Amino acid sequence: MPRVILPTSWNRRANIWAVVLLLGGCFPGLASTQQRLTQLDRSLIHSPAPAVTPIGENMLMLEDFSAYVVGKFPDYWRTKEKQGIDYYRVVADAAGSHYLRADVVKAGSSMFRRVQWDIKKYPVLEWRWRGRLLPERGNGKRRSTNDNVVAIYVVFPFRWVIPGWSLPDTLKYAWSTTLPVGTEFSNGANRNKVFVLRQGSEQLGEWVVEQRNIYRDYKRRYRKRKVPDPIAIGVITDADNTKSQAAGDYDYFKIIAAAEIGEEMVDKDADVDKSLEGESW
Repeated sequence: MPRVILPTSWNRRANIWAVVLLLGGCFPGLASTQQRLTQLDRSLIHSPAPAVTPIGENMLMLEDFSAYVVGKFPDYWRTKEKQGIDYYRVVADAAGSHYLRADVVKAGSSMFRRVQWDIKKYPVLEWRWRGRLLPERGNGKRRSTNDNVVAIYVVFPFRWVIPGWSLPDTLKYAWSTTLPVGTEFSNGANRNKVFVLRQGSEQLGEWVVEQRNIYRDYKRRYRKRKVPDPIAIGVITDADNTKSQAAGDYDYFKIIAAAEIGEEMVDKDADVDKSLEGESW
């Protein structure tokens, strides 16, 4: 039989897929961050998104936990890990306002809620969170210490990684125990882009309001011309990798129109920061 010589580019691609398949089979925890998302109940992703509440001309409330029973895991939210419902509960403050509380000991589980909105019209996400107890040595760049006192996900549609295996694109905003504010990196098969917004004990115990232009964050980190609309938001407070404890709270999530912040969302070529590439575990 004559020998078939494939083009160099084909050989390179074949080698890459072989390595991906080998690692995926031998090390099922390779993309542990992203596995939390692929394990997410697909019925949640394909279900209708709960209604959002207008709060002014250019803002919509995605979630404020006001509709849920105090002391219970919130409806509309899902966690694949069965024990995850024990880590989160709705509580009320002295004024009667509801928020989500998370307490974990040597454990962790993400939870997600279906959302749907026009990201070009509402590019900015605002939320309020509070760190109460930092996981020891928390450092998201290492799998062995990948824990956060509070962190949120913005989840985008699934895309194929290899035939038969699809992953969602995600943006993760984290309060890290050790990583400096402004740190950015990738993990979870390079499909989870992480932004460190807070570090350590500064403002621990205080409610902090965050705002991010997720349209621009997605475009810059994924280098895409078009930004898809989000399909879910998520939170995670975890201490399973560090075998320690963590505690934090989440108050609300709202989206803000470009008109409110005086910005135009125009599809242009995404800015590329090549220094951030190749940092996946």
